[in-house]
Amino acid sequence: MHQTRSASGRLELTDLVKIYEPGSDVRAVDGVSLQIEPGEFVTLLGPSGCGKTTILRTVAGFETPTSGSLTLDGKNLLRQSPSRRPVSMVFQSYALFPHMTVRENVGYGLKAAGIRTRQVNERVDEALESMSLSPYADRAPAQLSGGQQQRVALARAMVTRPEVMLFDEPLSNLDAALREHMRLEIRRLQRQLGTTALYVTHDQAEAMAMSDRVVVMNSGRIEQVGPPREIYRRPASRFVAGFVGRANFFDIQRRSADETSAEVELWGRVYTVPAHPRARETEDLTLLVRPESLKLTPESGESGPATAVVTAAVFMGDRVEYELTSGESRLLATVMDPAEDQIIPEGSQVRLDLIPERAWLLPA
Repeated sequence: MHQTRSASGRLELTDLVKIYEPGSDVRAVDGVSLQIEPGEFVTLLGPSGCGKTTILRTVAGFETPTSGSLTLDGKNLLRQSPSRRPVSMVFQSYALFPHMTVRENVGYGLKAAGIRTRQVNERVDEALESMSLSPYADRAPAQLSGGQQQRVALARAMVTRPEVMLFDEPLSNLDAALREHMRLEIRRLQRQLGTTALYVTHDQAEAMAMSDRVVVMNSGRIEQVGPPREIYRRPASRFVAGFVGRANFFDIQRRSADETSAEVELWGRVYTVPAHPRARETEDLTLLVRPESLKLTPESGESGPATAVVTAAVFMGDRVEYELTSGESRLLATVMDPAEDQIIPEGSQVRLDLIPERAWLLPA
């Protein structure tokens, strides 16, 4: 299954709209435009009902858009039936044929395409080897674990060497440890093949770990498109900031601002923080501080605006997660790998500070 990346596989969605009930104002997909480059791994991320699966099914040919266009390398995909589209899909349910062996499942798409038996056998052997499935070639799906079944589904999708791979929450049925392993495996194989990939999930950790770019969706629309680090560190809206990772929000007024930063006052201190370009245009602002960017110092003195009380301290192995109350506010803080004697007990009073360059000021 070794293959160099080609120039094919450019997927373009333009003003895509999907309305399920004629005459309804409810749009499952509401004017989505997105260009995916050849060999790129793009993830659609968002809550249930945001339109991400509808987009995936439209690319696969299982849904017909109400309006808009969909092209692959400049050719109109909407005129092609699902069976003729050069795409493969990996489903959440694996969708293996229970009456077929692993080998027969993996080779099914090649046989359906009329490829000669010798070639089918060679490519199936290669796919089974790459997915460490050769010892299970003659077993039925029911004789495999969930992780093994998922690898069969992956091998079946990849063996046809599609121009675009589609993934519909393929890891949601696996346990946490296996999910981490499989997402690395999927990414490794996708890079090896150089195939364009469109992946759907509501799991932000999956999106962050696997993607070249993440598309955050809400109510049928795209909220933001960007690399994982940009989505996490520089979210375009409060929705993105709250959906991708955990967040502390402070409603705040700026003292001054330029194109890239702003001066704000919090807890009686003045901080210079990075700022969204639109933060200069409105007075209604929110300061985003991620839990790992909040600094805690044990405090025994009087309480004030810069102090909080630890209401929960949860040991997570590689980190301690704190829940804090400060006045009417509930805050979250994360301390990575603290020494045993540095873990702050519940009920303690702490002084608050932040890492200003890791904060982000955005319109509320």
